[in-house]
Amino acid sequence: MDFIPQIEVCRDDMKLKDICEINPRMQKIDDSTEVSFVSMPSVSEDGKIDTTDIRRYSDVKKGYTSFKENDVLFAKITPCMENGKGAIARGLRNGYGCGSSEFHVLRSNDKAMPEWIYCLTSWQRFREKAEKHMTGSAGQRRVPKQYLENYEIRLPGLKVQAQQVETLMHLRSIIDRRITEVRSFDELIKARFVEMFDLSNCAYKSLGECTDFVDYRGHTPELSDEGTIRMINAKSVGKGFFKYVDEFITEKTYESWMHRGFGYPGDILFVTEGHTFGNTCLIPKDMTKFALGQRVITIKGRDEIENAFLCSYMQTDMFWKDINVYRTGGTAQGIRSKDLIKVMVPIPPIEQQKDFVKFVNQVDKLEFDGMAWQRWLFSVGMKSAGGNNPCGAKEQDKDEFGRKK
Repeated sequence: MDFIPQIEVCRDDMKLKDICEINPRMQKIDDSTEVSFVSMPSVSEDGKIDTTDIRRYSDVKKGYTSFKENDVLFAKITPCMENGKGAIARGLRNGYGCGSSEFHVLRSNDKAMPEWIYCLTSWQRFREKAEKHMTGSAGQRRVPKQYLENYEIRLPGLKVQAQQVETLMHLRSIIDRRITEVRSFDELIKARFVEMFDLSNCAYKSLGECTDFVDYRGHTPELSDEGTIRMINAKSVGKGFFKYVDEFITEKTYESWMHRGFGYPGDILFVTEGHTFGNTCLIPKDMTKFALGQRVITIKGRDEIENAFLCSYMQTDMFWKDINVYRTGGTAQGIRSKDLIKVMVPIPPIEQQKDFVKFVNQVDKLEFDGMAWQRWLFSVGMKSAGGNNPCGAKEQDKDEFGRKK
C-alpha cells in the first residue's frame, strides 16, 4: 500500500540502521525447539504471513534466514520485492522463525515501532528506489543490505508513529475490501466471454493481419520527480487489470521520446518479457496521455476485431499455449514482435463482439468508479494522517503522487 503522511516533529539526521538492526544474528536456542518456517509464498503482498508450518530448529537453522517475533521481513529478490512482499513476523511458534534466504530482517529498537518500519518499507516509492539499487543479473536481482542501512529517514516520536500507523492500517483494510470487489469484476468478464463465444466455429487470422502494434521495447526514458506525464511499463499491467504506478517523465522528455507512435484509452497493453510476461489489460479511459516504456507494447485491433474481445482472448489458455511456442530466453523469457504477429486469433462476427464490448464497458464503469474511489480515499486518508510528505523519507514539497510541487 502506498502512503504519504506528514511528520511534524521529527529528526532529520537519521538512517534506517539507526532505528533497527538489519539481518541480526539469531540468539542461541535449543536445536529441539519448534519454530515457524516461513517460505516466500507464506508472505503476501499486503502484509499477511502464514506461520503454521512448524519445524525443529535443528532442521532449518542452516541455509535459511532466522528471525523472531516482531521482526519485519522484507523480500529482497525480484519480482517479490517489486510486488511488495513483506510482513511483521507475528504468531511465531515459541517466538522464533526461519524462512527463505531471500528475506532481509529488520529488528526495531526502542526508537521505532515495527509497524512504522513495515509501513515505510512497504511504501511504493521506497520499493521503487530500492529497485534502482538492486544488484545481480536479470531474474536474480536483489536489494543489498547497504541500501536499507543507509536509507535516510525523518523519524517522528513514538506517539506520532502510533497515530500514523493506526490511520494507515484502517485505510488499508478499507482499500483491501474494495480491491477484492473490483477484481471480481474481471472474473465476471471472463465468465461472460466463455458464455458468448464458441471459438471452434470462428475464422482465424494472425495478429499481424488484424492488429497494429506500438513497440518501445529495449528503452526507457529518464524518470523525473518533476514530471507530470505518467509512465506505463511492465509494472503497470496486471492479469486483466491496469495498475497505476507512480512514475513520471517531463513534457520535454515526452516530446523527444514518443516518436514510434502513441497508445490510446481502450488499446491493449501486453507485457512482452520478464516475470510478468503475457500480462494483458486495456488502457483505462482516464489515461489520455502517457509514455510507453520497455517490456510492454500496445495492440490495437483493426475493423474486424474489437480490443475488448481480443484482450479477453489473450488471457485464455489457448492464447498462452500459442505464444509459448515462440517464447525465448533464459530467466527473463519473452516473445519478439516478429513472432507475436504470427500468433493466430479468432475473429467472431463483429456484431457479437460489439455486444461483448457493451457488457465490458458496463463492468469497466463500475471498476473505474471503484478505482477512482480508492484513489480519492487514499488522498483523503493521507491528509488525515498529516499531509503530503512521505512517512520517514527525507523528501519535501511533493504532492500525493510523490512529485515536486
